Amino acid sequence: MPQSKEDAAGMDDTPLGIHDDMETHPLYRNLAHIKTKKVKELEFYKRYAYTLQRQVWQGRQQQRRRKSSLLPWEEVARALQDDTLDRVRDNRRLEQQVEANKRLCSVLKPWVRHMAMLESPSSCWRHAHLFRGDDAMRRIGSRWLLQHMYYNMDHAMEEAPFPNLTDPFLDISRSDLSTGTCLWHPSLPLGSSGRQTMDFELLVTQQFVVEFPLAMTADGVWAANRTFAQFVLKQDFATNYHDLTPKGMEDSSDVEYAQEEVGTATQRVSLNWIQGRFYEPHRTAILVKTIVDDAFPLAENAWTMCFHHWIVLYQLTDSTTLVRVQYTVHQPASADGFVPLSQVAQYRSVGMGTTDDVAARLVVERDIRSHTQQRQLFPIHLNNVLHSLTKHNLETTGSTNSVEIRR
Repeated sequence: MPQSKEDAAGMDDTPLGIHDDMETHPLYRNLAHIKTKKVKELEFYKRYAYTLQRQVWQGRQQQRRRKSSLLPWEEVARALQDDTLDRVRDNRRLEQQVEANKRLCSVLKPWVRHMAMLESPSSCWRHAHLFRGDDAMRRIGSRWLLQHMYYNMDHAMEEAPFPNLTDPFLDISRSDLSTGTCLWHPSLPLGSSGRQTMDFELLVTQQFVVEFPLAMTADGVWAANRTFAQFVLKQDFATNYHDLTPKGMEDSSDVEYAQEEVGTATQRVSLNWIQGRFYEPHRTAILVKTIVDDAFPLAENAWTMCFHHWIVLYQLTDSTTLVRVQYTVHQPASADGFVPLSQVAQYRSVGMGTTDDVAARLVVERDIRSHTQQRQLFPIHLNNVLHSLTKHNLETTGSTNSVEIRR
């Protein structure tokens, strides 16, 4: 309640009841300048009433302040209950994490203890291993293997003979796994290698440009990788592709785990592989890697092949993308190790009835020719997939923008 300086100077908050009569009240004494008694009494009561009103107003203000600073006990109890429930949930989550880590350690300890020491640094790329365990452990293992490939991607791409320009490019050679020596290259005459070995690896480098944006190209490559083997072999995709993605990762568009059958009626060839996608501001990496999986071991009569596949997509313009491919493929292996080249030659239908050296050269020549044809087909298959995606986007959204690929 506002008041003037004059009123404030003439006021006293002392209640009237503690004085014997009106004339002893400080307010009355402050009115000595008024000579008429009736006028003095009237002024006294007016000021006294104003003083009481001010006391009432101040009391209400103090009461409001007390109410705003103190919560009702019901609200305090409810807040404490909610906080307690939050702490209980946090503790349960932490206990679950502790138990999960204990289970992970119980699996990892014996697995690591029984792992053999690597004979050479180059061996670290062979036989990536996913151990049997619960879904959480398998998710960790799958993502770690992909992160390992991504970490080594730039080093692997730098070793490839990519040209500085964006012209189409393809290079294929075969190397000794134990020494890294180039055993055969299309530029060399067949049989020019001075050393024969039973352990080979195929090195493939490819580059081409597609007339699609980076995001759309990434979706297209992701889908094309899943279907390319069946496209080349003219096999039924639904029959030869089996989704093995761990639970909890099924809805991810950036991680995939599958088994693919690429053999023939007489020889089964099974590939357990994982595929991952990594984004950067002006490029996207798609990585594919075969693995050995304790949960899905090879059949007794089946072969497999170890390969590591880096596909790096570079944005050239808003509507064009440079595709660079670098991959390695080892010779077929079974649960007992590398398959003898004489058996590989028989499977490839080359060099039957010849010596091992001749069979090795013929297998190399056949593989070089086969992968050359595959690399020539991949841009065609990718463009078919990209055009299908564009058509699908137009029909569903009315836009050619990229959409998320789902399994």
